[in-house]
Amino acid sequence: MNYVIEYDVVAVALAVMLLVHYYSKRFISTSQTRVFLVLLWGTLGSSILDIVTVYQIAYRVSPIALHVTNVIYLLAFNMVPLLYLLYLIVVLQDAEKYSRAEWCLTIAPYTLSFILIIISPLTGWVYSYDVVNGYGHGLGFYVLYVVCALYMLQALIKTVKYREELTKSQRFVIYFYMSLLVFGVVLQIVFPDILVMQLAIMLSIMLLYLSLENPEDDIDKTLGAYNKLGFLKVLKNEFERKKEFQLIIINFYNYREVQEIVGINASLLLMKNIITLLRIKITKLPTFSFLDGQVILLLDDKGDHPERIKTQVLDLFEKPIWVDSNQFLLSPFVIIVDCPKEADSIENIMMITDASNDILSKVIDDREELVRELLDNKRREDHIIQLMTAALNYKNFEVYYQPIYSVEKQRISSAEALIRLRDEDGRFISPEEFIPLAEKNGLIIGIGQYVFESVCRTMSENRLWEKGIDYIEINLSVIQCIQENLHRRLVKIMDNYGIPYSAINLEITETATAVTKDALLENINCLYRRGVSFSLDDYGTGYSSISNIIEYPFHIIKLDKSIVWNAFEHDKALQVLIHTIKMIKALDMCIVAEGIEKKEHVKLLTELGVDYFQGYYFSKPIPELEFLELVKKI
Repeated sequence: MNYVIEYDVVAVALAVMLLVHYYSKRFISTSQTRVFLVLLWGTLGSSILDIVTVYQIAYRVSPIALHVTNVIYLLAFNMVPLLYLLYLIVVLQDAEKYSRAEWCLTIAPYTLSFILIIISPLTGWVYSYDVVNGYGHGLGFYVLYVVCALYMLQALIKTVKYREELTKSQRFVIYFYMSLLVFGVVLQIVFPDILVMQLAIMLSIMLLYLSLENPEDDIDKTLGAYNKLGFLKVLKNEFERKKEFQLIIINFYNYREVQEIVGINASLLLMKNIITLLRIKITKLPTFSFLDGQVILLLDDKGDHPERIKTQVLDLFEKPIWVDSNQFLLSPFVIIVDCPKEADSIENIMMITDASNDILSKVIDDREELVRELLDNKRREDHIIQLMTAALNYKNFEVYYQPIYSVEKQRISSAEALIRLRDEDGRFISPEEFIPLAEKNGLIIGIGQYVFESVCRTMSENRLWEKGIDYIEINLSVIQCIQENLHRRLVKIMDNYGIPYSAINLEITETATAVTKDALLENINCLYRRGVSFSLDDYGTGYSSISNIIEYPFHIIKLDKSIVWNAFEHDKALQVLIHTIKMIKALDMCIVAEGIEKKEHVKLLTELGVDYFQGYYFSKPIPELEFLELVKKI
């Protein structure tokens, strides 16, 4: 039989190209990459041996030489389906679930193939060869196809079973891989002289490489460091090795300030220079960066001393870093995490990396205390997020109302709705703690809608606008303000409860006006045209306050308690307050003074022309039922 080996030659060329590309890149050695590399090297080896065997058959070499080559070739070639199954098991993170009996059953089919191939030179069951009759296949050769089919079937079952844990592209690659191999097997059986199996396998491996194993997927090309995906792979591998390792987490106190000054592009270049400098001056250890202003170094068990490297890092950044023609003096904050002693899981390590920026302002000399505090802070955050999620699902949030006193009417005429959250023991969690977390992970959208709907329902059921309550103030978060369809959703809720649009006043912070201008203007204008009024909250705490007053159709300006309190402490602050009130009144806007706690506050601010007071002097925030009782007395 004259064999066509050109497809084998192409397979060899593709395998060599793939290996050269792979090893030319920085790649992370994990159980998954190691199995993949064995699969790739095995395919290369079996392709070369297939070509060698064909030439040995053609030139009628001695039986011993051919038996040695062909046995090694068949062993390598028939290991490919097993290696692919093992690779899939690792990708699905299913290896830990396997018992010893299951591993034995997995290996058993290949063990049968191994035995048949090894003894075939003596029995001729898989193949036979002699110089006179040449090369031929025995019935045992088709057993090898059956073994291959068993492994492919097992791989298919696993793919279907765990399909929800795979992405759409991963499922496509795996199904395509198996389809290509089945096609190759059928083609090989129909045309035994055309050696296409190695090429079919190689094309399948290339597809795996491009979609699942490309080292460049783990690299942030802009920074030249491993990204978060690479970091997670390395951590998984380190914990699988069950050996000690250390992480050096480097944050910079003033990175965010630098970023605000120079912009995103220049700050990325700054981070790239930092990473390059660390790699050149200190160590060639694996370097990771996936959070703003944070670099992580990995120390394994090869003798690197973390305290020495920490000192080198601190010394290195005593000099400024150059970016183009500018130089920046950065202040590093270095944490050493001893794993698994101080952080025994990937989740704990990610907690530390996420939380480390939050305590940059704290001085803690004890490293173990620092790591414990980071973990405690992150666990606290996760617990609060769970409480908020449960409160949204089971409607456990409470809406409190803080009455607002009208100077003109000499009574309570409105109120601000405030969200409250309790823990399992019934203790309140400060809004200053849970609101930023809700804004960070997106829960604030659901919370904002919950408060708005709760207020509308209360107003509708009690018809508060007919009982002396002109409007209820409801806070809008920054995240809500950038929702393009916010005005539609709010109008729909008000219409569902049948309340007049004028009974709602939406509070917007100066922060929102600073970062969400276009979307905010669109929402405000749409609601303003329907009769909803707006307040500018926390006036006097920063940002472009005067331009905000001019640009947006605010009806009420709420003076932050800090500007009120300072006026009673410093003469200059009092003059600022006096002229601020005059300016706002000249613009025909109403003023609410927050933080009113003393009689002298009321007296002076009334004389200055303030329209409304909000603070503990009149009432603290009270539950809904208590507020409704208060309304009855108006």
